Amino acid sequence: MEPDKGPVRRDDDEAAAGAATDVRATVDWYFGDLVDQVVADCGVSHEQLIRALASIEQEASARRDQLAERGRVVSTAGAPGEVLALPVGTLQVLTRACDLSGEEAEAVRSVHRRMARAIASLPEDDSTDAVVFAAEPSDLH
Repeated sequence: MEPDKGPVRRDDDEAAAGAATDVRATVDWYFGDLVDQVVADCGVSHEQLIRALASIEQEASARRDQLAERGRVVSTAGAPGEVLALPVGTLQVLTRACDLSGEEAEAVRSVHRRMARAIASLPEDDSTDAVVFAAEPSDLH
């Protein structure tokens, strides 16, 4: 009889893939039909946009304190998630850090702006960028 070797551990690649899948599922659930609306307007697939949104979610979460210093938290009137109103260009920095294509970056920006307008009443103009956090930071680790 073999001694108990304790819990089976996945290797780092499997754990990272599982975490990425979880973030994609959270983003897909949170942004819901809005993703399909943006896909219809932009040249990206549903899966591409979900992957891009998940990348931005993780990148923004890693920079959450830095972003909070540059922007302001906008009330979401009881809606889930957190919205940061940020200086124009901030989302572009995040999309570059995630190595997104131009089409993916524009689609991500559109999703975040539409969601921020819907849940936090951000202005319709292009005076601010918005980052909408779909997950709590602890959900991303």
